[in-house]
Amino acid sequence: MYDFTFEADKSIYPLAAILKAAYAFVGRAYIHLGDNDSTWSVSLTPKDGSSGEITAKEFENELLAQTVRLSVFQQTHTIRELLLARALSSTMVEDDTSAVEDAEEDISQEDLEQILTDWFETQ
Repeated sequence: MYDFTFEADKSIYPLAAILKAAYAFVGRAYIHLGDNDSTWSVSLTPKDGSSGEITAKEFENELLAQTVRLSVFQQTHTIRELLLARALSSTMVEDDTSAVEDAEEDISQEDLEQILTDWFETQ
């Protein structure tokens, strides 16, 4: 037997918001999800030893919060992606081949032979 069953209109609440709201209570209650043509059904039964009672109004507030979070995410995800891409692109190192060429000019033929000599052959 469930302590309460909450019916949510599918035209108002997306499935992702229902799942996130239900997940917020998974530590305190056993959850059963269902649906029909026009509504989502969420039934909650408190777990043994859980502190406090869970009410339908508490679940409804969490569902509303998750629905708003999802809506804000959908409206702003493009901006966040652009900001992240810009931040990462500004950290890229430019290819400066002149520094490599300068380093090659500073190394003499004798230094190159010494660098390329096997350590075991010199001992």
